Amino acid sequence: MSSGPRLLDTVTLSDVIKGRDPGVLQRAREYLSTHERFQFSIITRYEILRGLKAKNAFRQVEQFEEQCRTSLVFH
Repeated sequence: MSSGPRLLDTVTLSDVIKGRDPGVLQRAREYLSTHERFQFSIITRYEILRGLKAKNAFRQVEQFEEQCRTSLVFH
């Protein structure tokens, strides 16, 4: 049975961004191959950006902003 698109929460999206867990990365690749883009809320976007900016991770902020442009962000 194929599952439909899912709304990613902050923890899951953070795990994908960090890329430390091969299992999470594999599931993310499989998801994207089926659904073409991630879906998450504007609150998740805010929380991820807040965390990256608090760490002065400006390169990662730019990368995440690009991810947001190719994702479906619910307002």
